[in-house]
Amino acid sequence: TENSKDAKTDSYLINVTQLHTFDDLVDNKKLNNLNIKDNSRPINNTQMSYKVNASLSEYTIKDLKQFTMYEIQMSAVNKFGDSLPTDPIRALTLAPESDTQKIPKSIKTDPKLPNIRKCCENNGVVLDRCLNTLCDPTQADTASLSDLMICAPWANVTFKCMSMETTEEGFTDHSNCCEQRGVSP
Repeated sequence: TENSKDAKTDSYLINVTQLHTFDDLVDNKKLNNLNIKDNSRPINNTQMSYKVNASLSEYTIKDLKQFTMYEIQMSAVNKFGDSLPTDPIRALTLAPESDTQKIPKSIKTDPKLPNIRKCCENNGVVLDRCLNTLCDPTQADTASLSDLMICAPWANVTFKCMSMETTEEGFTDHSNCCEQRGVSP
């Protein structure tokens, strides 16, 4: 039996995979598990590996693309081999701080978010429960199955309101954009 002193971590291996869609790897794993070769769908994620000294408590990965989704896993490495990888995490890169500092202060304002609740109210959603869970993006994670069933009569209204943008003149309809991305009317 080896003593635990010999089993110390020598380095870490960080694997970073660029995703092209949010569920990129999930779909690819399903295909691989089914042993299906789908040549019509490219499976060409960019993968990078970084070997990091175990004495480091943090590591910055540079040269990632802006506004790109990455999946990251890490494993420990020693003379006996690699550990099992960590659960994957996903991260979305933003613009580097130096780029955002070049933007004039007059432009650096938070985007105006649509008032989905007001749109719902104006289009006939009357139950507070539905207004709270389906018409308020900050509360959407609290929606239960019973909320969805009770609010089903207004589902078309809430989805319409979510696909519209509030402007000074009223609402801008984004349904054409949604349709182009495969969301049916």
